Amino acid sequence: MAVTAASLVQSAQEILSDVAGVRWPATELVRYMNEAQREIARIRPDQKTVTRTQALVAGARQTLPADVQALIDIQGNVGGRQRAIRKIEQIQLEAVMRDWQSRPPGPEILHFMHDIRDPRTFYVYPPAANGQQVNGVFALYPTPLLDILVGPLPDSVSGNIDLPDHWATAVLNYMLYRAYAKDAEYGGNSQLAAQYLALFKEDTSAQLASTAAVAPKT
Repeated sequence: MAVTAASLVQSAQEILSDVAGVRWPATELVRYMNEAQREIARIRPDQKTVTRTQALVAGARQTLPADVQALIDIQGNVGGRQRAIRKIEQIQLEAVMRDWQSRPPGPEILHFMHDIRDPRTFYVYPPAANGQQVNGVFALYPTPLLDILVGPLPDSVSGNIDLPDHWATAVLNYMLYRAYAKDAEYGGNSQLAAQYLALFKEDTSAQLASTAAVAPKT
């Protein structure tokens, strides 16, 4: 069951003792919710992944689509024998073929290369023909909840968080951290802000450890 944005706004306003949404209206809390989702996706890009077919542009150099935060893997070719594509280091290819980027397209992609120092770019070999397709795993940006035309109360908020349900507590803790850190006389409780930020960090660390514990072993 998806966690609704309205339920998190309601929980936050209850904890903040602002059920009328006077000091922290829903529109403001939704902005904090969007920040929380982006931060979680930055720390744990694996929590918002999709496996899909990706069309390549002509040449070796490829750029991630606008909705993609990070490249996880390029798995295989679409069509033909659907052979797997192996990740290699660019220096390995250049050691035996320095002009590899100028080679003509082949019937299928054999390798891909990705350098985290240039995270939005990856390379394929042989260079792709325009429209050639591969299957890949990509980490997406969470879809933000709209904070326009939102009133002060939870019932004006629609939609669900765009992360697995088990992140709801972390999202709420982040919202409370931002609310208490607000630069206003009723929101400037730095001690509470620090406590909720610590809870948020604890939750992201704990979930990383639990995921690693149940991950498939080689």
